[in-house]
Amino acid sequence: MPKGRKILGSPDCKIDKTFIYQFYFQKSDKKSFTHKKTYRNPIYLAKEYKKMIDSGEIKDQLEYSKLKGTSRAKFTQILNLLKLNKDAIR
Repeated sequence: MPKGRKILGSPDCKIDKTFIYQFYFQKSDKKSFTHKKTYRNPIYLAKEYKKMIDSGEIKDQLEYSKLKGTSRAKFTQILNLLKLNKDAIR
């Protein structure tokens, strides 16, 4: 390479490879609604489920699952919380 000559970029640096991009986004008039999910205390849910079974509102886990669209496993897990030590429940 001869003295005093700098190589900038690719050897074919006479070609201008600069691009300008502009993006235009449509403004939406709709306001996005984000549903804030709320959670209930599982101990209160377990007591509520137990009361529903005892009163005859529902006969078993399967009926509740079909009624509310939840799984039987989730229903069972919540009911099993009532088997915990009373000191743990408070």
